Amino acid sequence: MLKYFQIISYRKQVIFFIIILGIIIYSNSLDCSFNFDDSNSIVRNTAIKNIDNIKEIWKFWPTRFLTYLSFAFNYHFHNLNVFGYHVINLFIHLTASIMVWWFIFLTLSTKVMKNSLLSKNAHLIAFFCGVLFLVHPVQIESVTYITQRATSLGGLFYISAMAFYVKARLLRINDIQPAISIQFYVLSLFSAIFAMFSKEMVITLPLMLLLYELLFFIKRKYIALIPFFGVASLLPLTMIMTKSISFTNMTRTSESSAMIQPIHYLLTQFRVIITYIRILFFPVNQNLDYNYPLIKTCLQLNAVLSLTAIIFILFFAFKFKIKYKMLSFGIFWFFISLLPESSIIPIKDVIFEHRLYIPSIGFIIFFVCGIFYIMSEKHKKLLLSSLVLIISILSIMTYMRNNIWKTPFSLWNDVIKKSPNKSRPYLSRGLFYYMKGDLDLAIADYTRAIKLKPDYAQVYINRSISYRSKGLLDKALADINKSIYYKPDLAEAYNTRANLFFLKGEMDQAISDYNKALKINPAYGEAYFNRALVYFHKDEIEKYQADLNKAESFGIKIKHNLEK
Repeated sequence: MLKYFQIISYRKQVIFFIIILGIIIYSNSLDCSFNFDDSNSIVRNTAIKNIDNIKEIWKFWPTRFLTYLSFAFNYHFHNLNVFGYHVINLFIHLTASIMVWWFIFLTLSTKVMKNSLLSKNAHLIAFFCGVLFLVHPVQIESVTYITQRATSLGGLFYISAMAFYVKARLLRINDIQPAISIQFYVLSLFSAIFAMFSKEMVITLPLMLLLYELLFFIKRKYIALIPFFGVASLLPLTMIMTKSISFTNMTRTSESSAMIQPIHYLLTQFRVIITYIRILFFPVNQNLDYNYPLIKTCLQLNAVLSLTAIIFILFFAFKFKIKYKMLSFGIFWFFISLLPESSIIPIKDVIFEHRLYIPSIGFIIFFVCGIFYIMSEKHKKLLLSSLVLIISILSIMTYMRNNIWKTPFSLWNDVIKKSPNKSRPYLSRGLFYYMKGDLDLAIADYTRAIKLKPDYAQVYINRSISYRSKGLLDKALADINKSIYYKPDLAEAYNTRANLFFLKGEMDQAISDYNKALKINPAYGEAYFNRALVYFHKDEIEKYQADLNKAESFGIKIKHNLEK
């Protein structure tokens, strides 16, 4: 009985420690501003502005429905106060870290690990794995970057599904309370379903469960995995039924506007994976927006060396999967969970640190268990001291890097220092200058972005708006025409040009462009509102009122705008 209460007390202490440490190292992130994609995902996203309109939330991004539903809850209670959004993001990360700790402990409790050195230190290894996952600076993009709640929420449900499944299997094997075993299995299934509607990269979950069966259970129960493969099929079925992705066009446009071919993406990912490994071991020079060139030939030295290193790592995992089971499991976890975003399916940005949220669990298993293997019982004090020192250093690094996310200016200044030849950071910093009213600095950054990427349609739009604010309507019109030339399907460009026509008194041309913008994006509330103003000036009151109603239905606050 005393031993039981000691275990309960130990678990409470671990959970308490993870929560307190997490709150401390992320305390300075709770007032970090909206950044990067937060504008489209949250600030300007009319789909989340009405929590009762479930249909609109679903339509915005079906396979991330739960993520955007959570944003709708945030908006309902906090409007655009970032504090509430950050609190939820931190809560998700704290819970995920606790689940990582529990999952590792359960794994070291399986029969195949029972007599191993690692099993004797199960409590310590699980504790350090959970804490390292919590404090590693690579997680910042998934926690402090609000939109990447999709990643951390998917990660939470992913690791929860794994842990609940393992707990169910262990209870069944030991023939302890079969009814509770079923309950944990159902919890695992529901976690898997929730994961599938948080972010797409969780589709590897059934493969991870299969890997787990192969490595950690003597009597394998493959039939228990069938429902999980069925759950995973929900993702492609949802994409097909909602037409949210085209499987016939397997190319994506990169920032350079060139189409990324699957083979080029794959070759580039060999080097990206090595970069990911470097960041996990040495999280220095982290960057929100890496300037990462495509590799277009398998003869390029970077690709050859990277592929060689990957093959060597996987060879080690296969070779020692019996002797060093946890090390092999960590390696396999890392590569399997990276498959959706680091394989042959092109994504327009070839590298992002938030893609390591789930794969980092595999790295942490490998790293912590590796240290225990190397130092063993003879050097336990040194082992523990080393891990405490590592956690302390990483905690400080995470706290310090969170300061960089405070404002768009501090964030994009950091990116520009590390990616000075990439155009997007200048676009983003230019937008910050524009919002502050520093039009000349904004135009300077937009001009720099255009110099680096002459066909960057969005930059022409932003510079056009800045020129308009300075009263330089001819320059503004020239820029917006270039934007439309380079990207004729951009609704914002037509809306911006229509505004210019309105200022120049060319009402019919303004209406024509608003019509084009709304044809491209029928839910463009701002375009309805702007067209309403033109109809008002033309004294077409019925059309004016109809457009106002449309604008309001898409989240435009009419009274606020009219007063302004």
